This record gives sequence, C-alpha cells and structure tokens, in this order.
Amino acid sequence: MKNYIIFFLVMFSTLESQTFTGGFPAFKERGAAASTIKYYCIDNGAGCSGRTIYNAANLGTYLIGKNTLRFMGGEAKVNRCGYQTITGVNMYYRVYTTGSPSGAFTVINYTKSSDVANACSGKTETWKNIYTGDGIAISNTFPIGNYTLEVYYEMITSSGTVLLNNSGDNYKATFTMIDYTTWDGTTWDNGSPASGVNAIVNGDLVINTVSATNNLTINTGTVTVAEGYSLKAYGNVINNGTIVVENDATFLQENGDSYSGTGNAIVYRGANLKRTDFNYWSSPVSGQNLYNFSIGTPTSRFYIYNEATDTFITTGLNASSTFSSGWGYAIRGKQTYPTNTPVNEMFSFTGIPNSGPITITLKKSAGTDKGYNLIGNPYPSNINFGSLFNYSTNKNSIYNKQWFWTNLNAVTTQQGSDYAGNNYATFVSGSGGVGPTYVSNSLEETSLRPQDYTKVAQGFIVQAKYNNAPLIFNNGIRSSNTTDSIFFNKNQSENDEGENQEDSPEIINRYWLKLITPQNIGNTILIAYNNYATNEFDSDYDADLLSIGNDSFYSSVGSHRLQIQSRANSFSTSDQINLGIKCSVAGNHIIALDGKDGIFSNQAVYLKDNSNGSVHNLQNEPYIFFAPVGEDGERFKIIYQDAILNTNNSVKDNFLIYKNQFGLNLKSDENINQIEIYDVSGKLIYSQYHQVNQVVINTDKYNKGIYIIKIFQKSGVRTKKVIL
Repeated sequence: MKNYIIFFLVMFSTLESQTFTGGFPAFKERGAAASTIKYYCIDNGAGCSGRTIYNAANLGTYLIGKNTLRFMGGEAKVNRCGYQTITGVNMYYRVYTTGSPSGAFTVINYTKSSDVANACSGKTETWKNIYTGDGIAISNTFPIGNYTLEVYYEMITSSGTVLLNNSGDNYKATFTMIDYTTWDGTTWDNGSPASGVNAIVNGDLVINTVSATNNLTINTGTVTVAEGYSLKAYGNVINNGTIVVENDATFLQENGDSYSGTGNAIVYRGANLKRTDFNYWSSPVSGQNLYNFSIGTPTSRFYIYNEATDTFITTGLNASSTFSSGWGYAIRGKQTYPTNTPVNEMFSFTGIPNSGPITITLKKSAGTDKGYNLIGNPYPSNINFGSLFNYSTNKNSIYNKQWFWTNLNAVTTQQGSDYAGNNYATFVSGSGGVGPTYVSNSLEETSLRPQDYTKVAQGFIVQAKYNNAPLIFNNGIRSSNTTDSIFFNKNQSENDEGENQEDSPEIINRYWLKLITPQNIGNTILIAYNNYATNEFDSDYDADLLSIGNDSFYSSVGSHRLQIQSRANSFSTSDQINLGIKCSVAGNHIIALDGKDGIFSNQAVYLKDNSNGSVHNLQNEPYIFFAPVGEDGERFKIIYQDAILNTNNSVKDNFLIYKNQFGLNLKSDENINQIEIYDVSGKLIYSQYHQVNQVVINTDKYNKGIYIIKIFQKSGVRTKKVIL
C-alpha cells in the first residue's frame, strides 16, 4: 500500500510585522519500491522562492484501499527579537468536500527544537512535530469524490497571537479519491466496478448485468456485453483488446471522454430478411466497410437516399466506401436468402465505437414539401428520439417524427402487387408510435409500434424543415436502456424484452384504434393527449398518413388525414374526433381498440357511426359495420360521453353470455330477436331468428379463435366478443 505523506515547514518573520515568511508542507509516497517526499510552501509574500506553493495546489489522486494521503509532521521557523518570547506554534486543518466547507478544525501542536541568534538580538527558533511510522491518515475514510484540505497556523507570543491565515481565507489545496478494481480473467480483486471506480481488465470478461465504471482499461482479452445488458463508462476508455457488444446490448461512454488503444469494438445486430427485403442500417462504429458489411448482397443493392428525387441511388458508393456516422443506408438481403422465407442472421460492425458529438447536414429541396433524409443511430447504444429532437437547435432543423421501413410484405403478397399499403411505421415523440398496414391474424393482435428508444444500428427517415439544416447527435440522447424499443426487421411480431429498466418512458394519455377489412388487412391510428400539442394541426406533433392506400383509416383535423393525432393534454369528455375510412372492397369491417394508456385505461371511448346514428362503447367490444367501396371522410366520430348514447344502443337489462358443455349460452331479461356470429375477418358464419330470452348455440363445428356476436333485441343491438 502506498501512502502520500504531507510535511509542512513554516517560517515566521519578525514579530513586529506579525507575519510569516513562508513554510513547507510535504507529501511522501511510501511504497515497496520507493519513497517520494513532496514539499509545499505556506506563503505570506516571502520565503517561497523556488518552492511549490501550497495554496490552490492539486495534491493528487488517491485510490481507496490502495494509497492514502497522510500527514507526517511539520516544521516552523520563527524569527523573534530579544524582547519577545514564543510560547507555542500550532497548525489547524480540516478536510471537506470541495465546494462545501464545513466541519471543525483539528489542531497539531509544534514543540521548540532549536534556536540560533539573529540580527535583532533575538533568536530564530525552530518548532516542529515530526511523526514516525505512518503519521496521521488524512484520506483513508473518504469515499469517491473531490476534497479540500484547508490549513492555517498560529504563533502564541508574549505580545499576543499571530495568525498565518491568508488574510482570513486560509490555505487550501485539493485532492481526489477514486477507486479501481482489476479483472485477472477469473475475479475482480477489489469488487465489481461502479460509476466512480476505474476498471482494469487482464483477460476475457463477460458482462451479464447492468454495469458501470469510471475509466476502463482493457490490457488483454475480450470484454463481451451480453444480450440484454449494458456497459457504461463515465471516463476514458483504453482498449488494447476487444470490446464485443452483442445483439440488443449497449455500450456507451457517458461523458464522451477519450477512446484510445489498438483494439476495435465489434457490435452485433440481428435481422430477419428475405432476399428481396431491404433494411435501413446505420453504423455504431467508424471504419466499417459498406460492401463487406453484407457480403452476398449485390453491390448494386446498397443505396443512399436522394432527397431531391425521393428515390434511392447508388451514386458515389464503391468498394472502398465506409458507413458515414449518423447516416442511414438501405441494403437488400443477401442473394443466398430464399425469396419467400425470411432468414435470421447476425450482422456485425467492426471499428472504433462512436461517442460524443456527431453533426450531419440535412437536405430539403426548395419550393417543395419534401425534405426526407435517411439517417440513423450512430452509437453502440440506444438513443431517445425525443431527446434528439429537443437537443440544441435540432427542433429548428427537423420535425418531431420518425419513419421506419418494416418489410411487412404479407399485405401485398395476400392482396396482389397492385395493392397499395403503408410499409412505414411512424413515431411522434411525446405521443407514441403507429405500425404499418399489416395482415391481422386475430382481433387480439396489436400492430407493430415504434417506441421511445431507437435501437443500435437502426436507420430511419426524418424530415428536414429547411435546406442544409444541421442535426446534432450527442451523448445526452443516449441510453443504456435495452427495453422499450424495436429493431425493425429483426422480428416483426415482438417487442424486445431486456434486463435494463433505466429511463422508463412516461405514461401518456392515449389509445390506438384499428380498422380490419374483410381481407384481414389492419390499419392503425393513434389519438394522444400531448403536453406540447394543441387541438389544431401541429406540424411537430400530428403525423399525416404517409400515403393514401387502397384501404386507409385516419382521424382528421381540417384537410389533414392523420395517422397520429396529438391533442392538448387537457382531456375533456366533451371532446369529439372525426374519423374517416377508405375501403377497397365492400363488406363487413371492424373497428376496435388496439391499446390504451393513462386515463383511457378506465375512460370509455365511444364510436358514433354517422351513417345510422348508432353509438358503441369500444371499451366493451369492437364495432362491426358494412362499408361500400370508396372513401368516406366523415363516416365516424369519437365521443367520450355516454349521455349522448341513443336509446337504441343503451340496453340496461341483465344479459349473460357463457359457455358450458352444451355450447354457447345467451340469456337476457328481454327476448332475443336475432343472433349473428362473425369471425375476425368480418365474415358472417351464423344467422338465426329467435323470439325467446335464452338461446344455446352448438359451437362444435367452429374452430378455436375469436368471434364477434351481434344480438338484436327490441331495445337495441349488442355486440360481444367471445373466445371459443
């Protein structure tokens, strides 16, 4: 164990002036190999020539449990005249967290050891207190942090007390306490790392927990951050080995300090692609060759996005091209992939992990409403899009929207190549995300939604507000959160689940609605109450449909057909929201809730069909309706007050529906006139007239699944969802 030891030598001037001429505090590093004394001078204007000044000095950095700041004594020389006597010399000190002075002073008494005659018929006396052994420990009980060691001196004389106290401000020097731990390939010698602890790695290491360190030094071996976990370095990184960031893991330098060394990082990202599928990629490292990233993809199928023409181009790409940090690239699947069945493959990026500020310049053609740019997450950690939008001048440069390509080709496969659907998922920060047009295999299936965090290696579209708009990425938008996000084209049916719950998203008052066509095509919209939105059209918080497909579902504000509508976060049950539809085939369609958050967990959402005036509580069951081919922008309205419900839909009597060994039982206080049963596609599979108050339906011939039952009675029509 090493000890840094402080030694003070203080010199007093003649007592007539009542000042000190100087002195020496000293540090001594005592270790197995050597000892080094560091001397400092306490100065009142003289006597410190050629010596290190104590006041404002940096006394060094000390490792908890490894080396310690210690006081080994001091020496004071007092120059007195013949008519005076010295009865005592004392040193006072205290230690506190830098910037927060507090605590009592501790006194150290000096004793006279020698004297010599001087020019004023007096003596120059030497007073000192020299310790043996390890002296007084100054820092051994302090936790990680920055500290101040404050001192002053007093000389007690026959004429009174003389202070050496820097005109009342005393003398102050600082030191820092840190910690470190070393991995030897098997264990940590000083416990697992933490945010204030330096980590030294001498051998292979797998990080399978949420981990943090201060400085990280990899001398040898491979540090692997396992899937679902994170590694955060608050200080510098020296990598002379290898850093591996597995799929759905994150690695970040919190403060963007230096990265050096001879080693690279390898960042993995899994994708699920067919041969003709494209994915939007962005590199989390610098130096990754573009074509070598996806060997097997024809070089003519690596694209950048041309804002002016709204097309993908290969211009400027060649065998020596590398990923440009912050930009996105559209890359097709490999030639070896099947055309009909997607393949799961793990891709990798190799290079220096990106950290700190990255600025790109966006394009927007003059006189157009374009401005679409393909960019991406430039870091080996997830990023928060809301933080990106709000950072620096970014909200002046881009709209608060992201678009993600999804490759959900099942719609066109089912409907034919001429069918136009929306293949982009959309996200608005502060409101939420909406998935693309999709094939709904069951009424319970939710749409694929972007979430608050954008995954490692994910490319996406943003829209610039003006030409040459700067977009600035920085470490403040990064997160070690490994949940609350989706990597599009990894697995289109599930959200990622991880271990790290840092930065949990806020609860937003919102709900999703979906329209399911007779062909099981699903289109989803979002209504959200946002702290920054109004009830008018807000270009940063409302998202128009990216395209009007063969089938479309939207809310409307003025002339805008909205996929995401953000409203002022002052919900009122008197709110009303217009809904429109476009249908490619005539038949029975379904509108259902697709999710709800915040107050809408308990708040009823009513759908009013303007074609017949009926009102339906979507919290209880979906609404089945017939729609002809064509578009009707005012077919429906969302309302929130049941007082508006007409009597034909407000049935107050008791009604039961249940299953037993005999089949599906329906029982009511009122006669049941007619029953219709629909499958989730809206196809009518049962219709029967009755004039009784109890009906039993044999369901043996029905497949297991979800069905919609409509019950017609004199007082109105009920719609119920059942699972058989």
